[in-house]
Amino acid sequence: MDYEKFCQNTNLLQDLIDNFKFSGHITLDFKSNVKVKDYEAQPIHDFNSKQIARLTNSDIKVITSSLRNSDELLSSFGYSLRD
Repeated sequence: MDYEKFCQNTNLLQDLIDNFKFSGHITLDFKSNVKVKDYEAQPIHDFNSKQIARLTNSDIKVITSSLRNSDELLSSFGYSLRD
C-alpha cells in the first residue's frame, strides 16, 4: 500500500494487519489526530501536493538526479521519476 492510498482510506492498513497473524492483536485508532513535524495535530491526509508545490524546479532536478539510479526502489513503492 502506498502513502496516497493509505491517506485516502486509512482503514486499508487495519485490513492488512487483520489479514496477517496479528489479526485481533493490533487495533489502530484512525479517528485520533496525529502531530507531524511542525503542523497542528490533525487527521491523516496526503501532504504530497502541498510539499511538492513548495519545491523549485532546481529542487526537483536535484531530487530527480539523486534518485535516478533507484528506479527499482521507487517502483516498489509505486512511484516513478518526473522527466
